[in-house]
Amino acid sequence: MKKQFISIILFLMLCVSASAQLHDAEGCMDSPYLKRIANSFITECEKDSDEMEFVIFADSVVRMEGAKTFIAYGYDATKAKMAPSFARIVSHFEMLLVRRGGKKMYYSGDAGSATLYLKAGDKQIWIVIDDGSGDGEGYYSLSILEAYGEQNNAGGGQ
Repeated sequence: MKKQFISIILFLMLCVSASAQLHDAEGCMDSPYLKRIANSFITECEKDSDEMEFVIFADSVVRMEGAKTFIAYGYDATKAKMAPSFARIVSHFEMLLVRRGGKKMYYSGDAGSATLYLKAGDKQIWIVIDDGSGDGEGYYSLSILEAYGEQNNAGGGQ
């Protein structure tokens, strides 16, 4: 009986340690517009009102202001064999937005940057994805701007 009890305790301890994971930074949460990449966790976040520039073509920039959310993600390498590439990260978010009528406006793997756009009701949602691989494979950040009013409609894109 005592051996069974010890075995059960050891099993429970293993389950608890196996379920230990990296947690999101305190007070941070995902954007309601985007679902994070599997095995990602939030390393930091910030919200404010600000102005941002968005590359929409190789030589064209749009400046918008609105409610800005910055979310930086890390990747838990213990949960998967290979971290996603920046191209896969962008593809993930593009797929989510296309389902909602959004589109990719700009992508540069060399620059480690992509711009996505979504019209949600009366809001223009601009998203810049930055490659954060300098912090570790699979790391990335999202800068999301909910633009005020009808400032500058998005057109074109790639």
